[in-house]
Amino acid sequence: MHDVSFGVIVLAGGQSKRFSEDKGLFLINGKPLSYFIISTVSQIVSDIVVVVKTESQKNNYESLLSNFNINIIPDNSNIFAPLVGLYTGLKNINTDYVLVLPVDTPLISPEFVHFILSFAPSHGAVIPRWPSGYIEPLHSVYHTNSTREIVHDLLDNKEYRVHKIIDELRNVLYVSTEVFRQIDPNLYSFMNINTRADLSKITNILKKRNL
Repeated sequence: MHDVSFGVIVLAGGQSKRFSEDKGLFLINGKPLSYFIISTVSQIVSDIVVVVKTESQKNNYESLLSNFNINIIPDNSNIFAPLVGLYTGLKNINTDYVLVLPVDTPLISPEFVHFILSFAPSHGAVIPRWPSGYIEPLHSVYHTNSTREIVHDLLDNKEYRVHKIIDELRNVLYVSTEVFRQIDPNLYSFMNINTRADLSKITNILKKRNL
């Protein structure tokens, strides 16, 4: 793994429709939600890009996350789609592989990050897959150069579905979420915040961890 470089793209430019405010800036125990995921991944990788929507968002994130050596970049697009943010991130990172994560999954563990990255070399992507067949394309590792080209072409064709990347990539490895239970028994790493109920559940878990 030492001769392969890894980066992380955190997608923070979503509309948060069900949540009604910028989730990444929402304070939990005095820290913005985005703090938790950044503090975890920054223990493991040094190239981290956080993609937001606008310049004002960028300013807000920079003031709250000033302790971290991260690159915060607005996609400045009027299209709300993870693929747009992903492309912005891919254009601003030079590592061989990139782990893509949504900002609203604060319970991601360092073990999860190490584990999923360990599968990456020689694959086009590493995608977690639930027993139901549902996949997690925004908790996945991608080969940076191949994915950048594919996303560029998808956006050119006004195709915004993240799943379409995986159709185009070669040598995609699917890893069952049951395998991830070895290092994350409750699969908390996949738990995201869409509603206030999700928020209170996650806040309680963070408090138990004294975070």
